[in-house]
Amino acid sequence: LDAVLMATAVVTLIALWSGEGSANGKGGIAVTGMLLWMPLLFFLFVRGNLEFLAVEPLLFLGRISYSLYLIHHELTLGVIYSLVQLSMPLSVAVMTAICLTISLAALLTLGIEEPSKRALKAWGRQRPEVHVRQ
Repeated sequence: LDAVLMATAVVTLIALWSGEGSANGKGGIAVTGMLLWMPLLFFLFVRGNLEFLAVEPLLFLGRISYSLYLIHHELTLGVIYSLVQLSMPLSVAVMTAICLTISLAALLTLGIEEPSKRALKAWGRQRPEVHVRQ
């Protein structure tokens, strides 16, 4: 299995580097670098070697990931655009947008999503059981 996974990773990288894996026929270091991690992470996942990813900051991002997914695009672009228009350096605007987006996603998750889930579960447990006669 290890040999098959590693061979798959090598073939993927060769295809990407040669340009076979890209839409415009041109491979590139950026695309190859990005996609290099996909087969490698899959290989480590299959072998059970990803425990190093179970750290609090990553677990927290996983917990708020749905809210983060819903708001990240519009919020980050809007904040970055607005702050750059106010003559803030781009790097500061990007970091501010990231912090605001993560903060809002955490508020949505902890203040709306998770309490709603708990309330719905409690409501579901209170409902009377329906029996069908046969």
